[in-house]
Amino acid sequence: MAVSTFKLKILSFTIALALFFCHYYMDGDGQVEAYHEVDQRKAVKETMDTVKKVARTLFDHRG
Repeated sequence: MAVSTFKLKILSFTIALALFFCHYYMDGDGQVEAYHEVDQRKAVKETMDTVKKVARTLFDHRG
């Protein structure tokens, strides 16, 4: 099964963003704060759910 380079680039970019947002977030004033200030487990779960959705969208060949 051949996977297009474009799809791999999109997935790589999404994972890179996910890793960034697992560690940092922008507060209301535009300041970057470490995630120890907020609920990190929830943030990581939501971020990884987004990565999974993108991967499914890119690589699901069922229909």
